[in-house]
This record gives sequence, structure tokens and C-alpha cells, in this order.
Amino acid sequence: FQGSLEMQKIQRELELVRARHDAVLAELAKKTEQQRAADALANEALEQGLARKGKQAEQAQAEARVRSELETQTLRAQTESIVARFKAAEGPLAESIQLLGNQDVLTKVAQAVSAQHLFGGKDVADVVSKLFSGTPLEKMFAEVQRRSAPRLVDDTDAAE
Repeated sequence: FQGSLEMQKIQRELELVRARHDAVLAELAKKTEQQRAADALANEALEQGLARKGKQAEQAQAEARVRSELETQTLRAQTESIVARFKAAEGPLAESIQLLGNQDVLTKVAQAVSAQHLFGGKDVADVVSKLFSGTPLEKMFAEVQRRSAPRLVDDTDAAE
């Protein structure tokens, strides 16, 4: 009889150990499922972040393209404006140089209208006007500019 009591006691302890084991396994399964769900949410958030960064990068590239196109158009317009100024200043500049006849002044004019200085200046007339500023030729050049201004307006009207 004692052997059977011992056996029952061992069986109860075994059942208790099994129940604890099953409870631990159930808890581990529950925690594993929760971790999987958390990982899935983290992955989804990461994917959304990457997609958002990709869209931001695409938008930045599109903005850069638009800026580049605008800069190109601006440079094109500035270039056309400079060419138009050169053409408009051909007459007054030629008259001024012919009237001068002074070799030193011609050298200064050539330096002033060189490409390096011209692109830095407002226009050819502005560069030459600054060059003659404070000299006896200042009034003469102002007169040449005044006389050529109406002709430029008439040329513009004729082109239309």
C-alpha cells in the first residue's frame, strides 16, 4: 500500500511539474507572438520611413532640376541681354573711340571693355562712362550717349 501511495505522490508531482512546464511553454509562446507582432510593427514603421525618405529625395531632385532649369533660363536671358547691349553700344562706342584719338585713352578703353571687365560691369556704356568720369571727355561721352538713346528707341520700334 505504501508503494502505491508513493507512486501516487510521484504522479502528482509529475503532473504538477508538467502543468508548470506547460504554463511556462504557454507564456513563452505568448511572449514570442508578442515579439513577432512588435517586430512586424517596427518593420512596417521602418518601411514607411524609408518610403518617406525616398519620396523626399525624389522631391529634392525635382526641386534641384527646376532650380537648374531656372538658372539656365536666367543665364540665357542675361546672355541675350548682354549681346543686345553690345549691339546697342556698337554705334556710341565706335563714335566715342573715333572722337578720342588719344592712344593712352584708347588703351584704357580697350582694357575697360575687355571681356573680363565688361562682364563685371553693368554694360559697355557704364564701363566707358566710369572710365571718363572726372576727365574732360566725360561731358563729350555723356553727349554721345544722349544722342544715341533716341536712336536705340527708334531701332526697337522698327524691329516690332
